[in-house]
Amino acid sequence: MQKRMWVLPDRDQTGVHEVVYEGLRQRLDKLLDVSSLPPELTLGVPEQLIRKYGIDDPIYSQLIRERSRKLFQISVCCGKDRDGRITHLSQLTILGIADMLDTAWVETGLPVDVEEHVRTIERRFTGRSDQWVRWTKEMLQKARSDSSIRYLANVNVPMEHFRPDWTPQRAMRGSPTRIVIFAGLAVAAAAGLYIVSRASESAVAPQAGPATQTTRHLGTDGE
Repeated sequence: MQKRMWVLPDRDQTGVHEVVYEGLRQRLDKLLDVSSLPPELTLGVPEQLIRKYGIDDPIYSQLIRERSRKLFQISVCCGKDRDGRITHLSQLTILGIADMLDTAWVETGLPVDVEEHVRTIERRFTGRSDQWVRWTKEMLQKARSDSSIRYLANVNVPMEHFRPDWTPQRAMRGSPTRIVIFAGLAVAAAAGLYIVSRASESAVAPQAGPATQTTRHLGTDGE
């Protein structure tokens, strides 16, 4: 059975995770066994991303497979607590291992100030230019197409303790297209260096007698 809940920001510093599930507000530990959650699961935006991108842009998402279930979470920053510290809003979805992954933005039962953040998330997911949304959708697409990957995230987090098995950025670094581009740039750079080198040699060569032209394979210049 699928469970989709909103984990609310702790603006009053209670230290308790409150959630809205099926329109009712309750404690997270009353709804499920918190100790059973995987250690990789992060409810909130990692501090490293906030320092790098600020509080408005980051959407942090993860998908973690276990033996009999999947956990999918999306987190954003959600204002500040009474001492000015950043708080977070997370949507946590727990699915059966064979259940289809999707996104849905149910607002029933949410506090008014949280509803506005949910609407902002929904607007971002209906657009086409948001890189954080695009990375999340790529993550979900990869999870649907490859069930062998246990832990996916939509972005690399510097110095994170639990490293995802897949992120869009890591996949891009290893893509054949990217490798071909870098190979082409390397060949072009080698050709440029060769031309500059030959021009320099010609400039200082003796005037008597013809200059000797050397033919080289550009693909081996950088070796």
